[in-house]
Amino acid sequence: MADSFDEFYLEWLAVSINLPEEKATEIKKAHNKLAMNCDNTLIALNCVHDTGLEPAKVQKDPCKDRLPKVEFRPFNKTQPKLWFEQLEVVFASSSIISAEHKFAALLRLMDDTTSSLLCSITRNLSPTAYDDAKALLIKEFSLSKFDRVKAYLEAVPAPDEKLTLFNSRIESLIDGLSFDDVSKYCLLRYAPAAVRLQLSGSSFDDKPLADLLKEADSLTQCA
Repeated sequence: MADSFDEFYLEWLAVSINLPEEKATEIKKAHNKLAMNCDNTLIALNCVHDTGLEPAKVQKDPCKDRLPKVEFRPFNKTQPKLWFEQLEVVFASSSIISAEHKFAALLRLMDDTTSSLLCSITRNLSPTAYDDAKALLIKEFSLSKFDRVKAYLEAVPAPDEKLTLFNSRIESLIDGLSFDDVSKYCLLRYAPAAVRLQLSGSSFDDKPLADLLKEADSLTQCA
């Protein structure tokens, strides 16, 4: 395009001898202006043209991936489910979203004995490490239904403890329990110790009240 423009301009110069000087000057100025526009266009095209150079790599800021400090109490073995519920509120407020960061924060809140339970999860470090650790710890430290009813019925407020605070402290014990569970405990506690021990596990959780009592009677007769 630029070459063609120069060629036409030279042809014009050859025939412009007879033009008035003012007219020739005006045409030359117009030519110069048009030539500058061509140059600017070429520069712009050159800027967007692929030069073959690799784009500069963006340096990753290691501080952005650093785990924020988690201000929370150590793992509570007596109420693991409630502890995890409150921990996840802290995670949300601290913008800790990734499973990797959650698991790392969890490890900071474990004592030596508890963290040893997570050895296999730590070694594998799967994408579900936090959820796996949570499920394991809740299962390991949660009381059975029998023990939860027992703990609830035998709990007493501390000296000068308000009843509202006492209730808040123990209400998680009956989370998910039914009236049948309370009835099972109240009746089963009068069975012989060996029978009570045998039925306070999965049988207590799974069997209806009538079936549990029948089994307790059978075991008592065999004892």
